[in-house]
Amino acid sequence: MDDELSHFYGRLSATVAKLAGAGRVGFFLLENETLLLQEEAFGIASDLARTLPAIECRADGGSAATRVVHQGEIVRADLSSDDQGMALNRHSLAPVGAKNVVAVPWSSGATRLGLVAAYDSSAPGGFTEDDVWVLQVSATTAALVWQQRELAKRLVAGKDEEGERMRGVAERMGELEEMKRKILNLAAHELRGPLTVIRGYLSMLADGSLDAASLRRVLPILVGKAAQMDALVTQMLEVARLEEGRLHLETAVVDLGAVVRDTIDVAALLAVPGVTVFFERRPEPVLVVGDAQRIATIAGNLIDNAMKYSPDGGLVHCELGSEGGKGFLAIRDEGLGIASHDLPSLFTRFGRIVTADNSHIAGTGLGLHLSHELARMQGGDITVESELGRGSVFTLWLPLAEGKSMAGSRS
Repeated sequence: MDDELSHFYGRLSATVAKLAGAGRVGFFLLENETLLLQEEAFGIASDLARTLPAIECRADGGSAATRVVHQGEIVRADLSSDDQGMALNRHSLAPVGAKNVVAVPWSSGATRLGLVAAYDSSAPGGFTEDDVWVLQVSATTAALVWQQRELAKRLVAGKDEEGERMRGVAERMGELEEMKRKILNLAAHELRGPLTVIRGYLSMLADGSLDAASLRRVLPILVGKAAQMDALVTQMLEVARLEEGRLHLETAVVDLGAVVRDTIDVAALLAVPGVTVFFERRPEPVLVVGDAQRIATIAGNLIDNAMKYSPDGGLVHCELGSEGGKGFLAIRDEGLGIASHDLPSLFTRFGRIVTADNSHIAGTGLGLHLSHELARMQGGDITVESELGRGSVFTLWLPLAEGKSMAGSRS
């Protein structure tokens, strides 16, 4: 079991190194107030990894390692700096000659497992926010695997417990294993496209190939790709939090129209050619109770889907209203539509419906599942009406705020 785990960390380290352009990547496990580098770290020979000194990481310490592991900070640092607080575990990696580092927390629920660190960025300016996202996804994936192994240990130790409970644990282990595999594949494939575009333009900028006029034309592309990566990473992290029971809502009275307007502005960065997004504004606000950030995630996913699945162009119509004590956002498109027999699997995790007409459209299979779960957590729901070849209507329903002015009823 431990051998399998070390091999997994090795494969994941190699994937992270490729995506983040790092010379070395390692998982450091917290044991008795010290961090130990796991074997098969990328770019560090196994015999050297075994001889590297442990890194002190006390909860009451002041080192960068302590801030990452115990305080949840993200550290990007130049290891050649004289700043003792920022130079993360400089002394322990001296034998491998690391120059710079980015490190993120690695945890499973409330259990602090350690940190994930990447060293020696190949980019001229060092590690970027995009690289931080890649490390965060890898930390979430590694946490799921760790949790699965812990469940396996409990299964072995609890042979005398009742069989029904054991079967439930075994099923959960299988789900976590499958989710780990799919999230790792998503990190390696879905993020590669926008990362390649961003790195390509950054290289051109670094070598002077882009003048000021060209940069102005390229900037919206870079912003759009960054927004695409942000949405992908948010989906993966939020689904992982759902699985671990760590997703907490901050509910308040929310102006649904204001959230939708902001979401459409972001969606415009990823607009599909030929698709027009029209927002039917209301004179009065639709005030609902929910988590504004999560409502924006839902609206963004639904609008993005409506645009993506309208490959021949057309109108994406967004309408607000209220009905039966619920506020709603209805998003209507003129795209491919969904066959009736596919509707039951629409909101399942990784349940992307692939047909001959949409197989060329990128997607993770997480967006609708996440949106549906988030809506239900806020006392709402998502409904869908669709006809193959004639478009779809996805409607988000959320509880109205009591005693507030509302927009007109649904027509």
